[in-house]
Amino acid sequence: MKIIKITVCLSAILTCFAACNKSDGLPLPTSRGANTFGCKINGIKYIPDKYEPSVSIYPVIGGFYNVGGDIGVYIQTSRYDSFLDIYIKKVDSTGIYYLNKDTWPMPYATWPDNYGYYAQWNGSSTIDYYTNIKYTGKVTLTVADKTTRIVAGTFEFIGYNPVTKDSIRITDGRFDVKN
Repeated sequence: MKIIKITVCLSAILTCFAACNKSDGLPLPTSRGANTFGCKINGIKYIPDKYEPSVSIYPVIGGFYNVGGDIGVYIQTSRYDSFLDIYIKKVDSTGIYYLNKDTWPMPYATWPDNYGYYAQWNGSSTIDYYTNIKYTGKVTLTVADKTTRIVAGTFEFIGYNPVTKDSIRITDGRFDVKN
């Protein structure tokens, strides 16, 4: 009788463990510099996949960058129909970095403060969505190792397009990059 109880308990524990570890179709959270990235955009899975090295387009690139004397993090992703970028202007350590500054239109030459950006290709142009003071988000850096150049963490944000007045919700974001 004890063997049956133990077997039933172990079976229940294993079933629970398996249910808790079901994949949501996104890359597993890692922290080894695997150059992985994934999230959900309005509930739909987004995994970068565009690779055109002749024009320097890769699914995921990024990591630490020196911009104006500050060490920041920039992650750029590309898919056949869209792009998603995350920028943190100054990274001192692991922790939460908020995406809550005005960035539209993005001043490419001056690198604004932290932002999240998503662009959807509609066949002739892109529809751009940015974070700002009203449509915000956050990036949680779980690894920020400037020696190994590995940056990993999670993110979420709401992007807004002031022309169309639409917004998009980015959730369940995770990344693990090395440059």
